[in-house]
Amino acid sequence: RQEMMAVLTEIYELALAIGVKLEADFVVSAASVIDTHPFEATSSLARDFLGARPSEIDYQTGSVVAIGQKHGFPTPVNERIYNILGPIDKANRRAAGVCSSCIFCFP
Repeated sequence: RQEMMAVLTEIYELALAIGVKLEADFVVSAASVIDTHPFEATSSLARDFLGARPSEIDYQTGSVVAIGQKHGFPTPVNERIYNILGPIDKANRRAAGVCSSCIFCFP
């Protein structure tokens, strides 16, 4: 939970820093939506990794990192997650014969 809150907070702070208007309770509100899911529920991203399938990590966490870099805003939590999961996703894409370098090659 602590990691999830850190991810949400980092996204919120990045959004504000680049001029995106978000409600002040964005982090708490987003977490409360997640809290409505059963404890054993998993995200599609997690299911992709568990099934060794290509995922949307580039378009979720990777986008946060790229936007942060573009604007000189550090995103260390998202960057750490992306640096761990990105190479796994690239290997899963290679194994599935899916391009790992463009947005047009979703399986």
